[in-house]
Amino acid sequence: MKNKKVLLIASFALIGYIAFQLFQYFSYAYETEVALSFEVSDSMRVNGVFVREEQIINTPYSGNVHYLLNDGSKVSNYYEVAEVFQNSADSDLQMKINYLTAQKSVLTESQDAGALASYDVDLVSKQIGEYFGNIYDMSVTGNLSDLSTEKDNLLIYLNRRRISLGIDSGYNSRIAEIEREIASLRNQIKYAPKKIYSPYSGYFVSGTDGLENMLSCSNFTDKSYEDLYSLVTGEVNGEEKNKYLGKIITDYTWYYAFPVTSASAERLNIGENIKVKFSFNGDDSTEMTVYEIIYDSTEENAVIVLSCDIMSEYISSARYYQADVIFNNFSGLKIAKSAERILDGERGVYIKLGNQIKFKKLNVLYETDEYLITKVSSDNSYVRLYDEVVVEGKDLYNGKHIN
Repeated sequence: MKNKKVLLIASFALIGYIAFQLFQYFSYAYETEVALSFEVSDSMRVNGVFVREEQIINTPYSGNVHYLLNDGSKVSNYYEVAEVFQNSADSDLQMKINYLTAQKSVLTESQDAGALASYDVDLVSKQIGEYFGNIYDMSVTGNLSDLSTEKDNLLIYLNRRRISLGIDSGYNSRIAEIEREIASLRNQIKYAPKKIYSPYSGYFVSGTDGLENMLSCSNFTDKSYEDLYSLVTGEVNGEEKNKYLGKIITDYTWYYAFPVTSASAERLNIGENIKVKFSFNGDDSTEMTVYEIIYDSTEENAVIVLSCDIMSEYISSARYYQADVIFNNFSGLKIAKSAERILDGERGVYIKLGNQIKFKKLNVLYETDEYLITKVSSDNSYVRLYDEVVVEGKDLYNGKHIN
């Protein structure tokens, strides 16, 4: 009985000791994060409309249209932009001819003597990897405007590798076969296509969206706030979509307009240059100028009009689109907001330096509820790159020794 009592006391003592050690461990455990470089944008997401100076391409011809240019291509007056085939059979034949012509171009460039003479296996391998990466990025972002070009470039470099490795000797026989096929198809076309020429100089766009006459740069900012709001939010009805063959953008300057509250509008100034990110540009931003700010009668809301003179395929044809308007970019060290402490009126954090806790100051550039960005400093009294910042721990004070 006595032995059982001793054993019981020993068990309680052991449990107490383990509990004390666990308490000590969790009471004085410190969770840390390394201070790393980070960049963040102070931005505003908006929904707006593209406004351009556009002229319709009208044609008396009807049938199957084959466009000869990509959207956004620069054209001069009376430049050929499309062909119209009278029947679908001739149109299908022309599509096959176009496909074979593209194949022939790839094979011809693949066996270019000059390129093969200066063949560099490392450079070609790197280029193949880049084209694979570009195609993957396009599939993820949905920006497929250059997909055909990137695919052809990839095939050219893959073919050159096959020739250099002796897998293929060249493509002359296939090129000759393609030429015979093209000649045969051309002989089957019954009616010559009607040529469509641009009536203006500018940038070509295939198709129309019915809003060309309502959204013109020349009179856009003369409208009332109420009319502008209806236009920028899409609360208007235009003509039938794709009623016309296409259009020409006759001025390189275009607008992007969107509604905001007055608080957001007051962050912008007319004439100021800002950066805008459209999703079709990936991570790239477009530099634009604040052209006009139009307030409503209460001055609680406004329409912002930005201007730019950089044209691209997507900009030429986009109409209603979401964007991120960037007020400022901040670069520095990212620190968890939970790590921040105040010591002697100074904002800072505790860092773990060997077996010691040390207080370091912050020079805050930007902050959210979750994190802050502090300026990178060479002064050792401020947080520096790779410092081990304490984000969780008890009984912290400057100079504290820890195990």
